[in-house]
Amino acid sequence: DATIPDQGGNDVELSVFEIDSRTGYITKYTGSGGYVSLMNVTKINGVTVKGIGDGAFKDSAVTHVDIPAHITYIGNNAFENCTNLSSITFTNSSTNVTIGFRAFSGCTKLTNVTLPICKVVGQSAFENCTSLKKVIIPSGSLEIGTSCFFNCASYSEHRVFAAWFSIFACFFIFFLSSKDILYSLSRFLI
Repeated sequence: DATIPDQGGNDVELSVFEIDSRTGYITKYTGSGGYVSLMNVTKINGVTVKGIGDGAFKDSAVTHVDIPAHITYIGNNAFENCTNLSSITFTNSSTNVTIGFRAFSGCTKLTNVTLPICKVVGQSAFENCTSLKKVIIPSGSLEIGTSCFFNCASYSEHRVFAAWFSIFACFFIFFLSSKDILYSLSRFLI
């Protein structure tokens, strides 16, 4: 079985990933969980990795995921109900990322998220992340879907830098689920 070193020098077992040769999306993770770094995973079975497909890590035991800049798509339900997932790291150079419907929904140990520049953060993407306290959305992000942070009981702070919202539905979700809302808008409409 082929392995490659991650940025920490640990081996990443490539056989735990299945990939769609047409899209370049990881379609299934069969590993035992724990820390998963995709930073140096640029090809699987000769196919260039471009994204994480729908449900690829759903219900898995991953605890931390590193997502590199070459992954620009995180599918619907990609990490849904990963109840041990406490941390997600995107590289600073990640841009134009699409995060799908319910992509991280039900990740009950997730506490802080700094998103990359996103085209879309899908509807209910972080719904039911009951430990989520802080979210940072950078300048250049375009759309945050409705109910994105619904039922995030611990949610206390988010920073939004010039993002376009599906405002009518999303504003009230932020307002109702926040104890102390921090808006840092440099402009509202793009």
